[in-house]
Amino acid sequence: MNHPAAVLPARCHVTRNARPFAVTALAAALAAALAGCSDPRGDPWEKVKELEARVAELEQQLDDCQRGPGRQLMAAQAAFDKGELELAIQAARTLVAQNPGTAEAEQAAQLISTAEARLAETTAREAAASAREASAVAEARAKALRQLVARPDKAQGVTYYHHKSAPEYLNARSVLAPYIVVGRDGSPYLVLRNVYVAKESLTITAVTITADGRRFEFPATFERDNDDLQVWEWSEGAAGAAQRDMLAAVANAKSATIRYHGTGGNADRAISAAEKSMIRDVLGAYDALYATP
Repeated sequence: MNHPAAVLPARCHVTRNARPFAVTALAAALAAALAGCSDPRGDPWEKVKELEARVAELEQQLDDCQRGPGRQLMAAQAAFDKGELELAIQAARTLVAQNPGTAEAEQAAQLISTAEARLAETTAREAAASAREASAVAEARAKALRQLVARPDKAQGVTYYHHKSAPEYLNARSVLAPYIVVGRDGSPYLVLRNVYVAKESLTITAVTITADGRRFEFPATFERDNDDLQVWEWSEGAAGAAQRDMLAAVANAKSATIRYHGTGGNADRAISAAEKSMIRDVLGAYDALYATP
């Protein structure tokens, strides 16, 4: 038994009158199939189900041909209205490619032109904002580094940044003097140097710093050296989050003191205004170096 086969054109050039014709033709084919399906080895209802599925498929294809461009245009316009310009352009281009010469395709082409222009404006604004941000970061970095002296170490491939007012020698005076190391990869590291200079050794084991009532306590390992006149003890190491918090508190405090705890006793001293200013400058430079240009 031969059943009629429905053939759909490769491109959608149908009119609204095509719908009833296609449905009628398929209905006729369905009736013929039912009338001619007398083969006892087959199930006529299976054939009915197949033809019904084919009818639904062709109905959907006809609907897509007749109303698909409109829906595509609505989707592209909706994406445009939401500011999703790249998605709107993609949807509009698909419409134009699938439905050339239609009114919807002309409107889609206009939407593409408008969206591309707006996208170019947005890209230009973002690029300008990024350039301004990079310029501001570079300016802040240069300003912050004016108070620091760079000392490159070519052997190690690093650069040390010390404050101009920081003592060059360890035995110069007691001081809380952070400095910055910039590694090979360009990343800055904050180092805290704490120096105690006196006539007698304390053999320091811990330090307590008070800034406007806030207390910071740190165990510490100090090295020692001396000459005929004095003894100096110092600790030096990477400043972690706790040390940076302490330094920020000291830099902005009205009153700050440091107590050195040692096996030979304790010693207190006030952290000077000059030290606070130096710490502020170094922390500012560290933040500027750490900022992404």
